[in-house]
Parts: sequence; C-alpha cells; structure tokens
Amino acid sequence: VHGGFYYDIPIEKHTESSIVWDRDLVNEAYAEYKAPTGKKLTGPFKHVYIGHTPTIYYGLFEPFTGGGVTNIDTGSGKGGALTIMDIDSGQFWQSEYSQQLKEYVIFKKAESESLQKAEEGESEGEVKIAA
Repeated sequence: VHGGFYYDIPIEKHTESSIVWDRDLVNEAYAEYKAPTGKKLTGPFKHVYIGHTPTIYYGLFEPFTGGGVTNIDTGSGKGGALTIMDIDSGQFWQSEYSQQLKEYVIFKKAESESLQKAEEGESEGEVKIAA
C-alpha cells in the first residue's frame, strides 16, 4: 500500500484515502522498529510494504522494518535516494543521497535527541524549556 491501513479492519472496508494517505501504520512500525515488542502490525498479511512517509523523516537513510511492516520510501522526491528492494531476500539498492540532505537529517536527528534529553532532564549544561 502507499500510505497504510488499519490492521484490525478488513482491507476491503478501507477507504481509498486511508490506503493512500494514512501515516498511522508507518508510525507504529517505526515505534516497533525502535523498541521491538513482537507486536504484529500486518493483520492477515504475512508482510506489508509501504511508502508515502520517507524514512528520512525518522533520520534514517535506508528502509526499516517493524512489526512485519517495511517502509521502503527513502525520500527520493525530497532529495533522498531512490530505493528498490528484492522482497524475497530483503536486499535493496539505492541511488545516491544529496550530501546536503544527509547533513540536514543528521542535524535534525541530533537536535531532536537533544530536545528529548532536555525534556527528560538528562541534558548536560543549562538547557531550559519554556512552559
């Protein structure tokens, strides 16, 4: 699917809009990728491949898999690589990323991690968050 679907609802009951534009599934897949719990997000399907939400939004340059869902969109429309995958082997090939995009994604990821640490009171130095 392009966007996603709700794995607890039969696929034929989904609207075209949800299958094309939904981002809930990719967000759940990313959470499962980051902190695996063994949760299956594929409903009746063995494995699901999605796009629509570039992995660069998560600070990643390659496809990721969580809960049986693989996000193969690596941001080719946003300066990222174009990625193709052999779904039988899991092997993938990519075009080049722009160096500017790599630097931006690395910066944004570091900025996000720093903010998260500051909010949790774990940062070093004097970081204050306005309420």
